[in-house]
Amino acid sequence: MNPILKTEGLTCRFGGLVAVDSVDYMLNKGQLASIIGPNGAGKSTFYKLIVGVQTPTQGRIYFNGEDITDVKPHRRVEMGIAKSFQIVQIFANMRVIENMAVAAQQGLTKDSRMFYLSSWKNSKTIQKSEEILGRIDLLGDKEKKAGSLPQGQKKRLEIGMALATDPSLLLLDEPTAGSSPAETQMTIDLVKELSKDLSIVIVEHKMDVVMKLAERITVMHQGSIIADGTPNEIRSNELVKSVYLGGSDA
Repeated sequence: MNPILKTEGLTCRFGGLVAVDSVDYMLNKGQLASIIGPNGAGKSTFYKLIVGVQTPTQGRIYFNGEDITDVKPHRRVEMGIAKSFQIVQIFANMRVIENMAVAAQQGLTKDSRMFYLSSWKNSKTIQKSEEILGRIDLLGDKEKKAGSLPQGQKKRLEIGMALATDPSLLLLDEPTAGSSPAETQMTIDLVKELSKDLSIVIVEHKMDVVMKLAERITVMHQGSIIADGTPNEIRSNELVKSVYLGGSDA
């Protein structure tokens, strides 16, 4: 096994609430995995711990074999960890191409100061931005205000902005939330294509999306992992069905 991400005893407490409870998790390089669970299971907190915006109470996080538990969030981005959000985080009043250029500039320079010291509109930044917009099927919308896009396109734009930082690990938080069936299928196709080059973890409530995409599914409940396996194994797991899938087949 060749893990890109590993946690050991990862725990996060908020007073008396244990949001993540001694989680041991491992993702191999090139794997497309999903984390599911009911609301309050600890999924979002687990993501925040991985990207560094939340500090663990105890436990360790390893990325490509390096202990990153105490590494700052911006440094984790530079190391190759990128995340999209459950609630879309884009610059709504800026054009699509400008949104992408902000992220692409960071990916090209690996220096956060460049945002303040140079224009976005240099040839390398624009070229990279347009290449990624092409990958996410938004090149034709590059001059539109980002806030005017349908929800599914906003989600794809945010995924593209994450890609612009040149990650090796991509964390997606409900990438199809609020999307139409057609937009959902486009996102599924996009994630499948991206998984050829990246290690990806998806938090997603739409079980049909999870079953179509994930090679491996991890189930969280009350801050702990209660099951881990292939889609077929999770679909037939009685404990998972009782706490998350409503006691019926997924």
